[in-house]
Amino acid sequence: KPTLAFSDPEAASAFRILRANVEPQLREEAVNFIVVTSPGPGDGKTTVAALLAESLGRLGIKVLLVDADLRRPGLARLARIKGDPGLATVLRDSRSLNGAVRSGWAENLWLLPTTHDSEAGDLLARHFSHVVNEAHANFDVVVVDTPPLLGTDDARTLATMAKGILLVVSANTSTTTLNDAILAVEALKAPLLGIVGNRFRESSLAY
Repeated sequence: KPTLAFSDPEAASAFRILRANVEPQLREEAVNFIVVTSPGPGDGKTTVAALLAESLGRLGIKVLLVDADLRRPGLARLARIKGDPGLATVLRDSRSLNGAVRSGWAENLWLLPTTHDSEAGDLLARHFSHVVNEAHANFDVVVVDTPPLLGTDDARTLATMAKGILLVVSANTSTTTLNDAILAVEALKAPLLGIVGNRFRESSLAY
């Protein structure tokens, strides 16, 4: 399971490589708010966001991992914790951020899960930037798992706020879908850090 992924040498190596590619931009360009999204559902963005956050924490960076997919939350299930209180309750001003954040499964990792909320788009557009600003008082980097980029407005709203975007693409993604996602990021003038290939297999690599 993802919370034990770093005990697998191949998975750990893959995310250390991803960290090595991202970390210089964090330090040199002050990228402290990363959105992890994908063109469509099922690309593995939640797992990638979680393990990227853990890998950064292993450098001594204090990381807050946020589930901002209020349509299909996945972090609470992955970490086996309750999603309430979480981001949805913070956005509705019914709980403070500190009261909703939980300790993660690794050192220097904290979690802000969520539950489903039918008013996700409006809540994120109105209040999410305030949540991130508050989080920066206690955390070095905020990693945010969002809904897919194509087909929802939520990820695009969050992309315009981000200091960097990682686009997770699985092996079965069509070229047209990938191009549409990249064009969407470019249209938003959002900073694309890179594309993460997921579920690609080679003879000598498991990830």
